[in-house]
Amino acid sequence: AAAAAAAAAAAATPTTPITHVQLDALVVMKIVKHCKEQAPDAVTGELLGLDVGDRVEVTDSFAFPADAVAATPPGADAATTTASASAANEGVRYRDDMMRCLREVNVDDHTIGWYRSTSLGSFVNEHVIARQYRYQTTIGRAAVLLVYDPLKTTHGTLALKAYRLAPSFVALYAAKRFTKAALTGAGVSHASIFEQLPVHVHTSVLTNALLHSLD
Repeated sequence: AAAAAAAAAAAATPTTPITHVQLDALVVMKIVKHCKEQAPDAVTGELLGLDVGDRVEVTDSFAFPADAVAATPPGADAATTTASASAANEGVRYRDDMMRCLREVNVDDHTIGWYRSTSLGSFVNEHVIARQYRYQTTIGRAAVLLVYDPLKTTHGTLALKAYRLAPSFVALYAAKRFTKAALTGAGVSHASIFEQLPVHVHTSVLTNALLHSLD
């Protein structure tokens, strides 16, 4: 419990602020392709990269199995809960296997977050919050969540945003203080659970043209 509280405190009060997330164009293309192929189903994946000064550099990514996206719904029966737990365990095994393969071929294997698809910008739920909290308390300040919206992207703009849990919410989540008074006192509302980080795509002219062709 003490270790978890210390990790939460570190996640809530980073020593060097992260000002933006830099994405390699290849990562953007892989995420767009994965989400487009599986639409309208939600998908998730792992982000790999580096914590460099005031930015998080995302240099690679890989997709998670489709079953790993599902969360156990509230009030689920025992069979559904068991199936969800089994799918989650399968996702962990898949991730570990992928990380081992990446190490064997000398590719970046440092996890710095995850991504998921959404529809019309709606993505905040209990499962997403719990998962992002685990990333932030395990990885630290560099843990980010990328959210890609295929439908909004069809309107002509790449709808890919970066988020992380706000420090004020991380502290409340670690202490399990979810009373109305605690949330109000910390200035936390549904709109301020996550904070958004600017996204910079590192790309060439040729890659930029390919990205537009995928929209």
